[in-house]
Amino acid sequence: MLPAAACAALLCAPASAGAAPEILSVKLGRPATVGSTVDFDVRATDRSAPVTSLVASFGGGEAPSGLSACRLPGSSGRAPGAPFRPGSPIRLSVPHTFGSTGARPGALRVDAGGCEAVTGSVLQPITVTPTPPGRQPVAPILGTPVEVPNLPAAPQPVGGGDGLPLPELPALPVLAARAGCPGAARQIGRSHRARRRARRRVVCLLNLVRRSAGLHPLRQNRRLSRAAGEHSGSMVRRGYFAHVEPGGVGLVNRLKRVRYIPRNRSWGAGENLVFGGGRFGSPLALVRAWMASTPHRANILTRSFREVGLGIAPGLPIGAHRGATMTSDFGYRR
Repeated sequence: MLPAAACAALLCAPASAGAAPEILSVKLGRPATVGSTVDFDVRATDRSAPVTSLVASFGGGEAPSGLSACRLPGSSGRAPGAPFRPGSPIRLSVPHTFGSTGARPGALRVDAGGCEAVTGSVLQPITVTPTPPGRQPVAPILGTPVEVPNLPAAPQPVGGGDGLPLPELPALPVLAARAGCPGAARQIGRSHRARRRARRRVVCLLNLVRRSAGLHPLRQNRRLSRAAGEHSGSMVRRGYFAHVEPGGVGLVNRLKRVRYIPRNRSWGAGENLVFGGGRFGSPLALVRAWMASTPHRANILTRSFREVGLGIAPGLPIGAHRGATMTSDFGYRR
């Protein structure tokens, strides 16, 4: 059984009774070396709910990282399609930079649910041994996945199972991003002015990606920005990472609070969350992580979305680390 301290370090969300996500595979994008960023590439599925979130934490004073995405059915009432459909296999990818050598035990948390609830979570223990640059790499060691909160449940074995097809995800063109969105690679500062600049850079990057896909650019919406800003601040202050606030307030009620949802018009909405510190604390790094994850990329490249609101809060939901927590709310109203 995974120690309770590990669950606390990953902000395990209270989930309703039901099946937990099944982890299909865990891979590192490159060997773990000190000072270099490694991507944790997790493929997962859940028969009863869409997989939404991935959080990585290794302790030892290093900042954790995480991302999450969800989609509302909107005014149509129809369930969103893949990858926001139960049973859809998805890919989630978060980066991490190790600052020292030696075995580093940690865990990956994968959540399923949506914009209104967390239905199940699983913790994947993993030990990574970063090596100095140029040294022989050490393969990561995976432990037995543990379901949350009903510990222990019958865990699914982790193997190389890529039996379900997943779309290839193109990377964000770094050179084009730096040329078209100056300053996007700079760390997000803590001041209001620095966060305003970061929001502009994130919108620039999102529209760079959309233009490359032949889509209309997103317009910033004040009501969506207010909802996103309040949620980012809430996650940092109250120490949670989810689309649902403690007490059960989900995205629908948050959008109602800012009067974004119209009474007599069609509408739709989705949400991307991300947090990270160190090298992961720049607009470019945060958007690249979204583009490397199936549901986040789907929200960014949804043709019907025409508006976006961004909220950036200094700090992380986990621990007293320097970094940034960002919410991006997408929507349309017709």
